[in-house]
Amino acid sequence: MVNQKTISSDTGGSTILRCPVISEKASRLGETGTYTFFVSERANKIMIGRAVAARFSVEVLNVRVACTPYKKVRRGRFTGKKGGYKKAFVTIRPDQKIELA
Repeated sequence: MVNQKTISSDTGGSTILRCPVISEKASRLGETGTYTFFVSERANKIMIGRAVAARFSVEVLNVRVACTPYKKVRRGRFTGKKGGYKKAFVTIRPDQKIELA
């Protein structure tokens, strides 16, 4: 049974997809049909694929995920954490395109 609150396909996956990654590598991958997004740390591949399909009206072929852990930082005697993040690489059909600009 799928929990409908975590998928949030009715809002277009706004709680799952945070923002697209804007970098040279991401723009090169976008030319080949693979788009990169920062996503919620609790989202899995199935949720990410459904959110992209609902928000951009495309057919998702593959989803890959990379998690970057938190890092310890130190400012003088004070210690803290630098936030980690989760990135998703989403491949869509070759004849479809996502306009991110």
